[in-house]
Amino acid sequence: MKKFQLSGRTTLLSLLAVVLVASLALTQCSAEKAPTELVVMGYENFKLTPALQQQFEQANNIKLRVIPFGSAELMLDQLISKKGEQGDVIYGVDNLSLMRALGADVLEPYDSPQQTAMPADLRLDPTNRLLPVEVGYITINYDKQWFAQRGLAPPTDLRELLGEQWTHRFAMPNPAKSAVGFGFLAMTIALYPENSDYPWPQFWKEWMRNLLHITDTWAEAYSSQFTANAGTDDAHPMCVSFAAAPAAEVIYKRLPEPRIGNLAVPAFLHPRFVGIRKGTKALSVAQKFVDFVMSAEFQKSIPEQMLNYPALPGVPLPDAFNTYAPPPANVIRVSPEVLAENHTRWTQMWLETVGMN
Repeated sequence: MKKFQLSGRTTLLSLLAVVLVASLALTQCSAEKAPTELVVMGYENFKLTPALQQQFEQANNIKLRVIPFGSAELMLDQLISKKGEQGDVIYGVDNLSLMRALGADVLEPYDSPQQTAMPADLRLDPTNRLLPVEVGYITINYDKQWFAQRGLAPPTDLRELLGEQWTHRFAMPNPAKSAVGFGFLAMTIALYPENSDYPWPQFWKEWMRNLLHITDTWAEAYSSQFTANAGTDDAHPMCVSFAAAPAAEVIYKRLPEPRIGNLAVPAFLHPRFVGIRKGTKALSVAQKFVDFVMSAEFQKSIPEQMLNYPALPGVPLPDAFNTYAPPPANVIRVSPEVLAENHTRWTQMWLETVGMN
């Protein structure tokens, strides 16, 4: 009987066919497992315009879904605890909680090419796990009508607030309970250092004689204890809040001009960051989203959508910002490391100083 033998060429062709079939199978399997959705965990002000969302989805063949949180702190709590639904991207971590986020080791490094255009003083994470996207400023809003009706000039220095005419005229959130309150406290500590001739505990001890109204949250201080919003006799014409607030009144409340202004006092730099969750199955598209929110096109949407300032230099601001809420001239910067290292000590000292311990 004649034996059938494969030639070398036939054997090679057979092997190539097997490899090709296997490659096609792997490609098909990979395509089937490609993510169809990118989930973004967003802080309370994060918003995408429909046009920008559609643009990103079509360019990347992906569906965007946002998990909204009431605050950046709650958002970070869920990411770190790994409880509840986890996103692929986290948007809105601020400089007050940056070190906590990095210490938890829940973020993926990504050196976006867009980052080179960002200012050096906003690139606060050398490991590239949190990249800058927005800038905010914590400052003091005042009720313009209240001052005008009484013929009073708004204070231009924090130590002016120690005057008797400002007794029971100021509301703020508790630094031990509120990130906004803590940012304001950190600003006063930077202005009146602990070992200076006029240390910050002395400033606060003198200020408390004026019966400050202290709330648990910024929302409570701004909505129910600030005369511009509360409209009651026992409310206060000055409130710790955000520099963008006057512009927000024009944009969202559609007022011809805002009822509030910003005192010409220093403001605390309060930037926000974007990062990629460690272990995400959508790493490639998550990186594209980070590039996207750092791009000029997205940055233009930040003032009207997030009521904040773009991190990218040169991005034009809307008229409401230019007219009523330009970036503050005097900005106080405190490093995330210093904020994290001193948070417990400063808040405890503050509570003792104001008699709330």
